[in-house]
Amino acid sequence: MSHCLQLKKSRKLNFPSLRASVRYCSSLTLFRNQRGVALLYLIIFFTLLGVLVSAGVRMFGSTVNLTKVTDTKTELERDVRVITAWAVKNGRLPTFEEYSTTVFGTKPKDAWGKSVLFTYYSSLTKTTTGGLCGRTNSSITYNGQDVAFLLLSGGDDMGISSSPNTNGFFNGTLSGLQAEDLYRVVTLAELKAQAGCAGSTQGILKILNNELPGACKRRNYSATIFADGGVAPYARYSTSGLPVGISNSGASIFGTSTTATKSYTIGVTVVDSVANTVKRSFVFKLMTSCN
Repeated sequence: MSHCLQLKKSRKLNFPSLRASVRYCSSLTLFRNQRGVALLYLIIFFTLLGVLVSAGVRMFGSTVNLTKVTDTKTELERDVRVITAWAVKNGRLPTFEEYSTTVFGTKPKDAWGKSVLFTYYSSLTKTTTGGLCGRTNSSITYNGQDVAFLLLSGGDDMGISSSPNTNGFFNGTLSGLQAEDLYRVVTLAELKAQAGCAGSTQGILKILNNELPGACKRRNYSATIFADGGVAPYARYSTSGLPVGISNSGASIFGTSTTATKSYTIGVTVVDSVANTVKRSFVFKLMTSCN
């Protein structure tokens, strides 16, 4: 660079030398300009890379958070089914102590590892005050409906903004539920419908048959197992001890038997959709002839 400056100040013109020096200075200037452009490209590249990385981190964080929200909503629905199944079996809702130990073994947690709150109408936890099917209203309301219980998660901020925000029984209107929290409100009508409270068994899974009709040897036979209560639909009907040629498919018992005529003791089992099970034994008579 100093050579180019000296050339500009020189008053003696040696043309061959001048041409060489001009070419040298031009090349040097071009090189410096190219290096400056390359440096500018690098600055732009790393700036764009930083923007893309930052956007990617935000997108990844949003995706992870959305997955946890979905997982927590699924967990709340699962918890509703488990609590309902326990309530059907016992004829009442669990208390908070039973919710934390007997029902789940430990407190259910959301996808962020925080405990799910359980708030309920206290009269539903005692058979002496109506139990599961004996109540027609509740002291907890939400949007004008009577409420049986509430499950509540704090969501991604891991803190509960809603009210009520404690476990146990509650009286009043659920007017303080916040959008940033995740919750599942189970109304009294929903709980009683799932428990089959409108039926004759008051929600408890039962086999209604008092007996099964006898069968005639070498004649077609059919009968039906009637069940009520529990949580429909019923997952399985099964029988044991039927004579050869007669079996069941679902609630239907059918077939034709040619085996020995006698009385059989058969077992009938019904399982509802949340694995509540009821069993009952019947005397089944296979007769030689029927009038």
